[in-house]
Amino acid sequence: MTNHTKWGEVEEDWAGFSAEIEFKSDLFFDKNITIFLGDEYDEDGEELEFPPTKDQLDIFYSSYSKFMENIGMLVKDIKIKSYERFSKLYQNKEGIPKINDAEEHFQYLKDVNYIRISENTIIRIPIHYSEIDREHGLEIHIDVSSLKIKIGGIAET
Repeated sequence: MTNHTKWGEVEEDWAGFSAEIEFKSDLFFDKNITIFLGDEYDEDGEELEFPPTKDQLDIFYSSYSKFMENIGMLVKDIKIKSYERFSKLYQNKEGIPKINDAEEHFQYLKDVNYIRISENTIIRIPIHYSEIDREHGLEIHIDVSSLKIKIGGIAET
């Protein structure tokens, strides 16, 4: 367990190391969301055993701050890009709800697993997409250094 001035207690959790504070925004999701700091696995696929260092936590907080400063613009982009993906892959398929626009589609992006902040200024937000794709889910991938967003299936981005 590590204590950080911005993150509070950082401790091992079910998917890596999580912060004491949680994400909450009226623009985005309607619940408090766990924030994981750093990746869950190393390059060999082994679970990370040691918590992030103070320097890593500072970098994560810098990424998180930039994310929060730009959340309005990012949410607009997420709405557009996720609806574009939906339209390309799922629109007019049997068993998929009829969705007419990005605002309506955004209502399907509320069941968030967690937010993960990585060292390379990447924020990943995996989402249960159960009413649309029960198998694959959806993942938002944000590079906060450039404020670029990718949308894909979980672990595809």
